[in-house]
Amino acid sequence: MADMNSGRRARFALLFVLVALVVSVLQASPALAEVNGCSANIQNPHVSQSHGGIDVTGVWKCSEVPTTIQFNFTASGGLFLFLCPEKGRSTETWVTNHCTIKGINADDLPITTAGNSGAKDRVAPHTAEPAAHGSGWWIACATWRSVGPSGTSPKHVKFSNWVQISG
Repeated sequence: MADMNSGRRARFALLFVLVALVVSVLQASPALAEVNGCSANIQNPHVSQSHGGIDVTGVWKCSEVPTTIQFNFTASGGLFLFLCPEKGRSTETWVTNHCTIKGINADDLPITTAGNSGAKDRVAPHTAEPAAHGSGWWIACATWRSVGPSGTSPKHVKFSNWVQISG
């Protein structure tokens, strides 16, 4: 009986080591990581007094520069503002099938200063266009990638929170 328990412990220890190894490889894999140290903060849609209606702001920063945040690498690239008849799922498929695009900004974003001091933003709808109007559930989505000193990142998709607004 003691030999059977020690055998189980050994198999459990081996399984634990293998799982830890797989997790560390996945975390270190450049194909799964943001290669230029970039991150996006997609703020919640809101009524903007200065824009005259509903808009959304996305803020990007990178630790490796110069880096360009690219939106036009795919037809679905950009910072999008959607109006939906109901609160749904935060997935590209659900939002594109159930919601109406009320604004987009797909201008690429050059980042030349690393960290918080180099953070740059994009607003949707574009500030040269009228702000959005309508009542219902609003959500924003950014589809982007970075191109910089460490290469080209995979596609990133990031959503804001759902908010109910009339405006």
